[in-house]
Amino acid sequence: KQFGLTVLRSDPLAPRGPNVRVDHFPISGGPLPKNSTEITYDCFDGLARCLNTSGYSGCREDYGVSFRATSMDTYVGSPNDGLSFKCRRGATSSPPFARSSSSIPPK
Repeated sequence: KQFGLTVLRSDPLAPRGPNVRVDHFPISGGPLPKNSTEITYDCFDGLARCLNTSGYSGCREDYGVSFRATSMDTYVGSPNDGLSFKCRRGATSSPPFARSSSSIPPK
């Protein structure tokens, strides 16, 4: 399982003509077994904090992974298996959804 944010950015002034850049920001991931709540990494808190304070451009180098770059100058990659060193590893999440008592029919 993986969850992330992918940003496509048009660059009309790219080297060799107009092009598009694609950056991916991994947020969380874990094993595939159904109903598993275990995750192998969690980038949400750090990425959210960074985006709120520095915006997309300010977080690309720390959290982004280039899926497509317009040149080697615009390429960003993480040396940590495609994850930012700022992501937490081996965290355990709560179940993907929780039923509130109001959604349980009365007996």
